[in-house]
Amino acid sequence: MPSTLTWLDASHEEQRRMRDIVNLFTQKDSREELGIGTMRDALSDMLFPGTSTLLTRARYLFFIPWCYQFGAMHATDAEGGRRVGERAERDLISTLIGEHETDGLLGQRVGSALRMLPSTLYWGTMRRYGILAPGSTTLNAAVTADIERRHRDPESDTELGGWLPSLPPVPRDFPKTSAGGFELTLPEAELLAHRIRLGAEGSLLAHLVDDRPGDNRAPWLDPASHRAPESVQAGLEQARLFSFAVHGAALLYNLELAKAYTEAGYTRIDVSVDTYEARYERWLADVPKSGLDAWDIEDFFALVLRENPRISTRSRMFLRDWVGLTLQGDQQRAADRVRLHERQHKQGQSRFRNPKLLEVWGGASGDGEIVFRWSQVRRVLADIHHGLARTDARTD
Repeated sequence: MPSTLTWLDASHEEQRRMRDIVNLFTQKDSREELGIGTMRDALSDMLFPGTSTLLTRARYLFFIPWCYQFGAMHATDAEGGRRVGERAERDLISTLIGEHETDGLLGQRVGSALRMLPSTLYWGTMRRYGILAPGSTTLNAAVTADIERRHRDPESDTELGGWLPSLPPVPRDFPKTSAGGFELTLPEAELLAHRIRLGAEGSLLAHLVDDRPGDNRAPWLDPASHRAPESVQAGLEQARLFSFAVHGAALLYNLELAKAYTEAGYTRIDVSVDTYEARYERWLADVPKSGLDAWDIEDFFALVLRENPRISTRSRMFLRDWVGLTLQGDQQRAADRVRLHERQHKQGQSRFRNPKLLEVWGGASGDGEIVFRWSQVRRVLADIHHGLARTDARTD
């Protein structure tokens, strides 16, 4: 039966973007209640180019090419090679489960029935870091290039196929074996580090490839980030101030929702107005030491607009107004501004306007601190640094 989600028939790059959007709306601490997602994503792309909220483990950047190189070895045309490659992706899930390599495994719960394959989710990352050859805009193109390369000169180390020529060869018995699970070999880690330095040059991500971060909850709290070049630290400071400002707006938004929910007499969930009041008051107490009063918000807008010129005027106006009212100490007008912006942004889906949506509110809407994909980035970097530190003899 055909899916009613027609975007699944789009290109792999479009599918990746749509998957990101779906993911944002299904995770409680990342929801688009106040319409600031474009600014958040612009900062995420500036700090960590080529990443997304869907990255789990670095070795997928080898697993995926191997699957489709395997497909090209066992087919005579692009469509057949792509089908074999997709089957290899699904078989690899079962292999990794059997090898007890489930930490960060995509498909851990559903196994080979996974609908959105890693190749779709990592497509933009592979393009950004040059894992794909320049002409490989689609999987079919990559497989076609590999098949043509094999026909020209299967033994050549210089003939360009669908992928980066310096990738390690497909391991023996792959995908029946993963050749080491999610642990990178030293050569693999060195290659990925090099590709990230090139593909994310001048970013915090490129710096952290060479300066391993710790386990801090946000990138601006990590000592390794403080050793980055001055220009990188300047961008990170803009991200910190944005995160702080928006966190306050999110807490006030949830406080206003809690009040509205309670006043409407809804009881489906236990909502504590006092809890949100306390959290918001703690945030207000941090404002004087946050540096928010010295934030040049117009410089900030110039920065994010360079990353994404399509950031809406309405979102910028809201952030500007919100910061100004907060610094003035006018909390009633700040609350009114949050309500107004949510109604303008969500229109008929506004919880303040739609009683049915207010009644089914889950008790928290985007009330977490924004950390710009830090948990995903930190995990991928940990894989790379672990591989760079290897002293054993495993290379394949």
